[in-house]
Order: sequence, then structure tokens, then C-alpha cells
Amino acid sequence: MAFCTGCGSQMRGQFAFCPKCGTPAEPEEPKEPGPAAESQTRQNGDRTKPEPAASAEPPVHAKRYVPAARPGIDRKTLFADGMLVLTHEDLILYSPDELDELMRIPVAKIASCSRGMMRRSLVVKVLANVEENFARHLEKTRDDMDKTNAKIEKQRERLKEADSPEKKRAINVKISDLEAKSRKMSVYMERLQTDPAEIEDAKRRKADTTKETFHLPKGYSADTAESEEYAIWEYAIRRRMAGPSVLRVDSSPPEAVVLVDGAVAGNTPVTLDMPLTEKAALSGRYDVRVLLEGHESKRLRVNAAPGSAPKVHQISLRAKGDPDPELDGVISEYRGRLPDRTIDLEEYDMEMETAGVEGVLALARDHILLLSKDRTRWLLEIPYRDVTGARLEKRLMRGIRGIAISYKEKSLGGLECRFEMDTQSIQYEGQAVRRRYEALVDKVLRRMAESHAHTYTPRPPPHSHRYYEITESDIEGDYDRFDPYSFEVLVARLFTCKGYKTQVTQGSGDMGVDVVASNSSEIVVIQVKKWNANVGGPDVHKTLGSMVSHHATRALVVTTSDFTKQAYKIRDGGSPVELWNGQRLANEFRRHLVGTA
Repeated sequence: MAFCTGCGSQMRGQFAFCPKCGTPAEPEEPKEPGPAAESQTRQNGDRTKPEPAASAEPPVHAKRYVPAARPGIDRKTLFADGMLVLTHEDLILYSPDELDELMRIPVAKIASCSRGMMRRSLVVKVLANVEENFARHLEKTRDDMDKTNAKIEKQRERLKEADSPEKKRAINVKISDLEAKSRKMSVYMERLQTDPAEIEDAKRRKADTTKETFHLPKGYSADTAESEEYAIWEYAIRRRMAGPSVLRVDSSPPEAVVLVDGAVAGNTPVTLDMPLTEKAALSGRYDVRVLLEGHESKRLRVNAAPGSAPKVHQISLRAKGDPDPELDGVISEYRGRLPDRTIDLEEYDMEMETAGVEGVLALARDHILLLSKDRTRWLLEIPYRDVTGARLEKRLMRGIRGIAISYKEKSLGGLECRFEMDTQSIQYEGQAVRRRYEALVDKVLRRMAESHAHTYTPRPPPHSHRYYEITESDIEGDYDRFDPYSFEVLVARLFTCKGYKTQVTQGSGDMGVDVVASNSSEIVVIQVKKWNANVGGPDVHKTLGSMVSHHATRALVVTTSDFTKQAYKIRDGGSPVELWNGQRLANEFRRHLVGTA
């Protein structure tokens, strides 16, 4: 009898892999996994069973799937003063029962974060008196400029009274220096009033700072060591201040599974905001695996330091000579946990398309789409406004090979989509092929030029209707298969079923509104919080404040968790806001969406 090193279950018989988690069998004496082989994963406050410590070169399929952190929450830990939660926007301290919000620090106002004395505390320095000090800085800069100009005028008066060439030369030098200083101050003053980056930098430099210190409770008990917990929190806050690291992985063939520190993160081609993992926080590196059935795997080591530059990896996966059905089965299990990429092509106004070796290139009205060969899944979407160029690729002495489209995505530039034509299925020959591909390039370039003349709001490709057929298991599983945007779409579909016309807003800049629902009698602004921490009063106030800009008659905040006392107090005080907690939302889904298309 042997024991699985991944999940600890008994492996009876001659198993090559654990039937539960896919971990390969180890030819060693059975023993219970000890504390040294375990690490605590406490994303969002959940204490899940740990993974075994990785060897120097662990097998690509040696780790079980670890669910990704709930969108909106980076980390959640019970400290001595209360439950500390880090979201994308704020560091929030709740009471231990999470019914009261005790403190909220916007990430934008955090000056620094470090571990305190003997690394036994978390110290967060917060910017204070930001606007007041900036106003004083502006006034002082203006006064200094006025004084400099007054000195210039005084030197000019002295110049008129100078009675020797030597004095005149000395005074002219002083005037020249003062004028240069005045010009420099004038430029700086103008930037302080018009340049957002200069304004933000000056505000941070001139602000006062206050210090907040957080300690873990006495007798802290967890698989993660106390010192490591502080280190992870320091990393998490610094990472949020700098912005998550971006990773781009493109593979040939496409649709390879990408694992980050043992968790399924996406399938190629994919651009990732790298997740917060304890392993990356403590080691400073991500372990990235690229897996495709029937192909040899690739392993990448990616720098996880906060603020590290985006990484782009273009990988060619080599087909295996001998099949490995056990490994392919594990990869297929991972693939089943990926977000759905089925696409509803009826949502697009298709203009041209052509078949390629690895997929179908389709030109829609606002986008270029790379589809799977059966046209049921999207692999890549490029808005025309993100395209930077397109050209024909030619084979030596053999005519056209395909098309290369250069584009940018998020903070990444210099990306390229290389589309190779499928000579086996193409129905054109000779000059007809060339003319068709030239027409494709011309249309891409024309649409690229036209795209800058109108406003376009990006969004993920629409899923097929089947994707939104939720089940009771979706509700019981906290809607884990839905990414943040598609969960907002799910809420919008709920209100569509209730008779409203709905619109999903676009992420950043939404001012606390994710969905706008309207009918003949009212307009409702809705904020969606897919959290497992309670939603506080400031989030409710943010949604209420957005009612004016949307001409709304009432506001609604829905969450998969619950609300604080402060949030309920705002509602009970007569504000035009309705609060749906996780139970109310689940009941609405059951009533209107479960089992429907």
C-alpha cells in the first residue's frame, strides 16, 4: 500500500497516479505527511489543506488544482484588532465578526508597508493631510516665484545705477541666473496645475504620514508560520501599491493549459494579472507550467517582485512521440476547470474570415477574432484600436505563408499574432489566394485607422447562452466558474429575466456601478461584489453617489457574502438603496435563472 504525496489518500493496487488528484505514485515507504511538508494557503481567509513541498524539478502534474482567490479580495486574516482584508482598492479592518467596519485605508493613500520590530508586526504608513499640504506647497512655490521675480526687478534697477562695466557684467550674470530660476519655477508651477503624474508625485512627497500597526493574536495558530504571515501581508500590500505583474503566454499549438504555482490560471493565448500566492510572496518567483495533451510541457520561472516589468513568452510545444494517457488525463481534468471560452458569434457582425493551420481568423466590425477550427471557441480578440500594424508573410519561392498582425494589450506592446494559412482546406489558388490575403490586410489597416475616430469600450467576447445556464451546484460552489465580468453579466441576465433592459458597465471608472437596469418606471444602478468579506458602508455610499450621473431612481448592492452593520444602517436610514446578501441573491437566481438559457 502507498500514500499519495498530494492529497494523502491511500493508493491501493498498482496505480501510477492518484485517482483523486493526479499526483504520481512515489516508490517509498508509506508515512503520514508531516508538518514540514505542508504550507498554509489562506486566500481570503479560507484554511485549505496544504500542498506538499515541491522538489527541485517536480513533475508537471504533481500538484492538485487550487481554486483561484475570490475576485475582489487579495487576502484576509484575523489579527488581534480584527479581521484585516486587502481588496483591490482598500485595506479594511473589520471587527472579528465582520459586522462592523473599524478602519478603511485606500491603497492609493498607503505610503509604505514593512514588518516592524523583530519582524513581529505589520506596519503601514498612511498619507495624511494630502490636499492641505499640497495647497501649501502650491502657495509656497508661487511665493518663491514672486520673490524671484522681485529680485530680478531689483537687480535691473541696480543695473541702471551701475557706474562701471565690471559691476554691470556682475549684475547681468545675477539677472541671467535669476531668470533661469524663474523659468524653471514657472514650468514646475504649470506642471503642478496640469500634469496628473506631477501632481500625484508632489502630493505624496509633501503629505504627512501616520502609522498603523497590526499584530497577529497571541497564540496565533496556523500552518503558516507567524513570521511568514507578516511577510506575505507585506508583499501583498506592496504588490497592490505597485500593481499586479502582467504575464503573456502564447503557444503553438494554442489552447495549452497554464498553471501558476500549481493553480490553473488560463489557456493560451492568455494575458494574466498574476495571482497573489504564498509561494510567490515568500520566494519572489512564480512557477509557471504550460501543458497540452500529446505535447511536451514547458516550465517558466517568472519574477514575482512587486512592480516587476511585464513578461511575454512565445512558446512552441513539441509533439510527443509516445502517448502518455495518464498525463493527458490530468491535463484534461485541469482544462475542465478553465473559464468557458465558447462564443456566441451572433453577437458579432462578421465581415471576412479565413481558415488557418491552428484556427479561423475572422474580421468583425470592431474586432479581430481568432477562433478554434470548429468556430465554437474564441482564442484571441484584438480590438482594431489596439492594432499597430498588419502585413503579409511570404514563403521563400512559395508565395504567401499567412498574415502577421502586431498589437498591444493592457500594459504590453509589441505583441504579434501570426496566422498561417491552411493550404489543405483553402478553396482558392494562385493569385486568388494572394488577392484574398491582401484584402484581409487592407481591411485590418483600414479598420485600424477608422477605430481612432470613434469611441470603443472593450469587453470580453460574449459567451454562448449555454454558459449562463446556472445550476444548484453553481450556487453551492459560490459561482467559482464565473470570472468577475461574466458574473456581472449573470446579474444583468437576472434583471433581464425580471423585465428590465440592462447594460453592463466597463470595469475601471464605473464609479461603483457594474450594471444599469431600467424599465418604463425606474432606473436602477447595481454594484456587484463577488466577495467573501462583508461589504461596508463606503461601498454602499459609492453606489448611492453614482445615482445622479445615471439619473437613477434607486440603487442596489448585491454580494455573495453579507453586509456590515454600517451598510444596513445606511439602508435603514431611508436611503434609496436595497441590499441583497448572498442568500437573497441565491434565491433570486433559483427563482429566475436556474436551468434557463
